Amino acid sequence: MTTYTVANDDSVEINLFFRGTPVSQNAAAAFQNLLASVTTERELTADEVTALEQIFGNAGKNQYTMQPYMGRTPVPAFNLSSAKVTKLNGVGVALVWGNFQNAERVAGKEFYGLFVADPRSPAMIYELFYQADDKIKFLCYLNDFEAALHSIKWM
Repeated sequence: MTTYTVANDDSVEINLFFRGTPVSQNAAAAFQNLLASVTTERELTADEVTALEQIFGNAGKNQYTMQPYMGRTPVPAFNLSSAKVTKLNGVGVALVWGNFQNAERVAGKEFYGLFVADPRSPAMIYELFYQADDKIKFLCYLNDFEAALHSIKWM
């Protein structure tokens, strides 16, 4: 993972992460099929979020994917606020926003991630994400991150 931080605050990060291991063929196919159908930006349904659990990595452990176990529903590690698909400079991507939380549901890091499949190997997923320790810091640099996203030139 490559991490960039704000000069005066290393709790505000932009990270580029390549997992190095493929997602399942089912997850890769679901992601490819969904992205192939994108014409305009749109929110994902609960079923689509569930189908993309592996694609979303740690953000995939959210309120839509956590299933009851022995009569109890575990607290999701990630509180998903928004998940959508769009075209970014001609390439289909998923965008996920929310925050990580502890077992008492106390919010932790705010997170905004872009997920894209490697065009040569669709089961390999790249993540570009922005995160900060709290919402105030997160919102402070959000416009800069979104501008960086829109400046991406795909190879």
